[in-house]
This record gives sequence, C-alpha cells and structure tokens, in this order.
Amino acid sequence: MGFWDKAKGFMDSAADAMESQVRKQAAKMSDSQLLDRYNNAESDRVRAILEAEIRKRGLL
Repeated sequence: MGFWDKAKGFMDSAADAMESQVRKQAAKMSDSQLLDRYNNAESDRVRAILEAEIRKRGLL
C-alpha cells in the first residue's frame, strides 16, 4: 500500500468520524438549533446530514 493510499484511507476515516459526530449532535439539538445549524452549515456534507435529520423530524 502506497503513501497516497494510506493518506486517502486516513482522510476517509476522518470524514466518517466527522459525519458520525454531526449525526449524534443533530439528534440532540432542538428544532431551532438544528435549523440554525443547517442554515449556517460549513459544508455540503454537513448540510446533507442536517437536512436528513430535519426531514426525519418533519420540519422540511
């Protein structure tokens, strides 16, 4: 396994961990906090995760 393969694996793992953390945080947020975070999302991935939680709650 080459350097770039290891680096890609590390980045993929970090992204998965970040997404998991965002999902856990979103599940604990109030509706208004969730909508605020969605409106100010820093990336498309985070916005997609938050949108899924918003849809699950029936807010969108």
